[in-house]
Amino acid sequence: MDKKKIENEKKPHNRIAELRKERELTIQQVADGIGVSNGTISRYEKGTREPKLETWIKLSDFFNVPVSYLQGLSDFDDPSLFLNMKDWLDKVSKKYPSGNNDDRFYIPENELNALTKEITLGKFNRVVKALSYFEGKDRQDEINKMLAEFDDINRMSDIYTLILNVFLIGLKASIGDKKAQNYYKKFLELEYKYKEWDDPIPPVNDIKHH
Repeated sequence: MDKKKIENEKKPHNRIAELRKERELTIQQVADGIGVSNGTISRYEKGTREPKLETWIKLSDFFNVPVSYLQGLSDFDDPSLFLNMKDWLDKVSKKYPSGNNDDRFYIPENELNALTKEITLGKFNRVVKALSYFEGKDRQDEINKMLAEFDDINRMSDIYTLILNVFLIGLKASIGDKKAQNYYKKFLELEYKYKEWDDPIPPVNDIKHH
């Protein structure tokens, strides 16, 4: 058995066909619902083609299930389950097999991975929606074009963390934190250099707490 076949057998099979048939939908209806060809949906179902992250999100919205469930990673199809940690723990926790004198519970690794994915997707999507709301159409189109090529959940987490940290440093700088002002100025210098702006950088160190 070749390496590629072994790797494919280890991957959880997606539930696109299963959900489509449960809801008595045709391949064409699903294709029309997310804006792709019926041949593309067919290849997704057979596993001969992998959807990009943007497409997974469209499919999860179409079927109203979490991306992780659609991908076969999680066994739970309720999107709201990932919004409440207590409910999630109550659902996914399993008791150790009887006979080992252990009353403790454990959480399956696949469900932990699913939780991480859903939390990351939720945070990142909120940032994207906020940017789309405040930016003009040209910037929205630019963001959407890049997202169509973006397919790295780990990088998504890194980007969200960076955005949050820069935001917090900016807040601290605005209330007079000298260390934060120093680092925020360095960030602005990088931003102006990257965008090739000629305007003078705002005097961050002059920000005072009123």
